[in-house]
Amino acid sequence: MSPNMQLDFFLNKLNEALDLLCEDNPSLSTPDKAFGPWSLMLLENVPIDKALESYVEGGGDKGLDVIYVPDEPGTLIIIQAKHPRNINRNLSRNDIVNTLNGVQWLLNGDINDPTVNPSFRARANEFREALISYFPKVEINFVTTGRGPADDGFAEIQKFLQEANSMSEQVFSVISIDINEISQLKTNIMMGRLEIYARNPERVIHVEHQINNFDEFVLQLDKTLKEEPVLNTINLKNLYPHIFWKSLNEEVKKR
Repeated sequence: MSPNMQLDFFLNKLNEALDLLCEDNPSLSTPDKAFGPWSLMLLENVPIDKALESYVEGGGDKGLDVIYVPDEPGTLIIIQAKHPRNINRNLSRNDIVNTLNGVQWLLNGDINDPTVNPSFRARANEFREALISYFPKVEINFVTTGRGPADDGFAEIQKFLQEANSMSEQVFSVISIDINEISQLKTNIMMGRLEIYARNPERVIHVEHQINNFDEFVLQLDKTLKEEPVLNTINLKNLYPHIFWKSLNEEVKKR
């Protein structure tokens, strides 16, 4: 499969997944809004309910889509997700500045400000409590189906990191993940074969716990298809992407 065909295939499957997330979760009114929780599932392998709990996009959200505070002490995850139709579009400087200002608000803003949406204020409060209780690392992720920041955007990121981190301790990090970095993963085999589980979501969850890496994932799918050929009908309805996120996350860690 050529790089362009692989990219087109990935984007088509991504859009299908986002449509399904919107269909099953009315709080995600558009595929663009669903891209934030989708990105959290991709990066942190969290289940759908945790992704939805962490979703804060809306009026007064300070340029952030997701604030994830893990149940156990660990890195706090902030995501700004952009889903432009033009894959050659860079993350704009303004979007980056807006998000980094939102992070500053998480640290110092007025938590009782009524102009900020309630879900954002609730997650912000959890974020602050975690910072005070165990002093975690904070990872800010810019995820886009376009290109990463241009030079002016990178300059804003570097400025933020220099101001936010002390010389003795690097608490904050910023990661940019663009469409090419995502689509270069082994998505063509994985996404095509994933559909055999569409009629049995319980099996999807069961199999997910058996998978440690991408190769094992493919072997398990082949085995199950041979054992249960009736599942070979393509139907993505009600299929939550546990295996998809776990396998992509394994590949990201290898890079």
